Amino acid sequence: MVTMNGYSPIPYAGYESQKEYWRVAIGLNEVDDLKPSEYLNKLSEENAAGKLADSEVVDALKKYYESGQGSTSTRECDFVATRIKELLEDNVFTLRPNTMASIHRYLFQDLEDFSGIAGVYRTSNIAKAEPVLAGRSVNYTPWQFIADTLEYDLGQARTRAWSSLQGNDLITAVCDLTSAVWQVHPFYEGNTRTTAVLIEKLLRSLGYNLDNEPFAQSAKYFRDALVLDNFSDPDHGISPNRTYLQAFFEKLLQVEGQHGLPEIKQAYSTTLETEEPELDDEPEL
Repeated sequence: MVTMNGYSPIPYAGYESQKEYWRVAIGLNEVDDLKPSEYLNKLSEENAAGKLADSEVVDALKKYYESGQGSTSTRECDFVATRIKELLEDNVFTLRPNTMASIHRYLFQDLEDFSGIAGVYRTSNIAKAEPVLAGRSVNYTPWQFIADTLEYDLGQARTRAWSSLQGNDLITAVCDLTSAVWQVHPFYEGNTRTTAVLIEKLLRSLGYNLDNEPFAQSAKYFRDALVLDNFSDPDHGISPNRTYLQAFFEKLLQVEGQHGLPEIKQAYSTTLETEEPELDDEPEL
């Protein structure tokens, strides 16, 4: 069907491609231990088969949860997975300073808990105890510098000649960008899923052939790899460790000779006794 002025809708991608989008979309939610409902599994199968449009899946989910049939434990995964799947369906993508905010707003638009904060940068400093760091936290960008930092990071990426990169140069560039924007942690929740969608859409828009198994099956690994790439503790001889993030993207980009993800080792051998981190609204100068 041809629409006004010669434009036409993007055609149905086919069952296997649609199933792949759903696998990635649902798998990414496991970074926060979120599981889909059986109802979403049913809807996703019908959607992949071309029997339900994306908008019909969203409408069905809203009716399902508004009727009280659904569990609060699956609500976030169902809606966010559906929105991720929608964004993965096309290769249209542009890096702009507000790209992260736009993705975050789209992913979490259906959730009451994100009302007023979806797509909105945080206004206080945050910390999160990481098991892989024995309870310590990555130092995230001070809230006052979020907009400027993302503008710089995404601006640098926008001017990079991605099409000329191959092998180790490509892996390094992808790791650099992913790690940089994730470390900013511009939102109170949903940063890893937003970062994953950003990178997935960037690489697909550039024409790279991806093996999505890592995002579909190893979302927690992805987050731990980012944590270890952004943490250092000189007093204990710990430096940023990119081993795992590099392996993750080598598998995603199907680098020859990459066969699997190495097991992540904790940065500390034992849990250290630490006080709760104090969060200062003012950045250190």
